[in-house]
Amino acid sequence: MTQNAPFDAMVVTALVVTYNSSDEIENLLDSLPAAADGLDLRVLVVDNSSSDDTVAKVEARGDARVVHAGGNVGYAAGINVGRENLDEDTDAIAILNPDLVMDPGSLRRLAEPLAKDRTVGVTVPFISNSDGTPFHSLRREPNLLSQLGEATFGASWARRPVVLGDTLRTPDKYQTARDVQWASGAALLISRACDQAVGEWREDFFLYSEETDFARRARQAGYRIRYVPEAKCLHIGGASGSSPQLEALMEVNKLRDYEGHHGRASSTLFRGILAAQHAVRAKKRPGSEAALHHLLHRDAWSTLPKGDPRPSTGSEA
Repeated sequence: MTQNAPFDAMVVTALVVTYNSSDEIENLLDSLPAAADGLDLRVLVVDNSSSDDTVAKVEARGDARVVHAGGNVGYAAGINVGRENLDEDTDAIAILNPDLVMDPGSLRRLAEPLAKDRTVGVTVPFISNSDGTPFHSLRREPNLLSQLGEATFGASWARRPVVLGDTLRTPDKYQTARDVQWASGAALLISRACDQAVGEWREDFFLYSEETDFARRARQAGYRIRYVPEAKCLHIGGASGSSPQLEALMEVNKLRDYEGHHGRASSTLFRGILAAQHAVRAKKRPGSEAALHHLLHRDAWSTLPKGDPRPSTGSEA
């Protein structure tokens, strides 16, 4: 879309990475035309070798292009496969979890800041949980103080000072538009210019922390990440499942991401805070037990879930 082109000419490609998403994917796809509200919408589904009938359901609809990732390559790698298969005229990429339902007009509202201000590279919506409660999707860069607050209070003191946490939990933070440091990767609209400036998503994270890394690199490239509360969607949750190993992977990736941007002393303290957080919960929570083990034993990281090697490009169905 040229600078003077009509806003309705904006080409938005919804990029959805699926893995055994048969129960959720059609609800998302059904919601997309109304969410685009007149924008030029394309839909690209990248499938990570689902063993259910996800691909068959999508293909039968005829409203989305399917690309096979060539294995269960992970979320970040699936996004990269999708990026390699975008139409050349794509102006913005809506990276959406398959277990979302987008509200009417939500993609259009997310697109407006990208069209009006080229310093905005990413927009994110207000996300509700399936029970109607807000999903706390807005985040801050983790640091020693914020992680200490998360370890000590978790979600139990929502109104604590912002510096004592990396998740924004108070209602006022979700009521007005604002720039944020990063946000959940469940729903992101990224300008093509920002996408090209930042480049590939880090595939070595497999799951978790890849959006933290992407947002940081977007900011370093000079782009802002904008929260748009008028754009809303519902997060059903649970599409990729959870397990003690996945919880351990989440904590290890948080540590790996931190270590990549801080010195040894700070990283050692950060690791200690994470380990202490899970040590007090390990007897009651298998996920914390697994996380503690992997935080204390770096040689065990190789046993955590990882992506299959992927071909240089995905193959279309």
